[in-house]
Amino acid sequence: MNKSTASLIIRREAGPFSQVSMNKGLQTLKDLLSYIHDMDYGRLMVAEDINDLLDIGRGTCSTKHAFVKHVAKEQGWSMVKLISCLYRMNGQNTPGVDTVLKKYALNYIPESHCYLIIDGKAKDITFKGKDFALTSDDILSEFCINANDIGPKKTKKHKDNLAVWLRKNNYPFTVEEIWKIREACITQLFSN
Repeated sequence: MNKSTASLIIRREAGPFSQVSMNKGLQTLKDLLSYIHDMDYGRLMVAEDINDLLDIGRGTCSTKHAFVKHVAKEQGWSMVKLISCLYRMNGQNTPGVDTVLKKYALNYIPESHCYLIIDGKAKDITFKGKDFALTSDDILSEFCINANDIGPKKTKKHKDNLAVWLRKNNYPFTVEEIWKIREACITQLFSN
């Protein structure tokens, strides 16, 4: 992200997400990214309702990055893209999940992840105090999405991909079973 992009000014009148940001004293894109990056990792009660993200003080990869994308859309910042990817979630790139994976004799589970591309550079503000940087070897697929696609649409696509992965690798799990294993992995992230 170049210096001029980082200092983009948030205009309050642009929309509700921009107004919420300004109410928190966040005046630039850089301020917004830093504030959200410093928030705890955690799910919202209703994942699709991210209007209160800044007040609640926590979010997931989807809700944190979608909030920024909402502000960017209101501001007309077309250089901010919301990316959804499917990656090989394992103990190396997602510390803490290895104990769950070992229990089920899995090396990895395909996991859905969101991040931003700003001016052609990846920016991930998921975890407080650290960057979550996936390597190209970790990523199975990636594509742009709209901020409103982080709910049921993203979940359905993820489960569809899991079904293909299970069949292709002849694993002895149903989609529902692998989803529960995945949830156990995510629970580990909340405890780390």
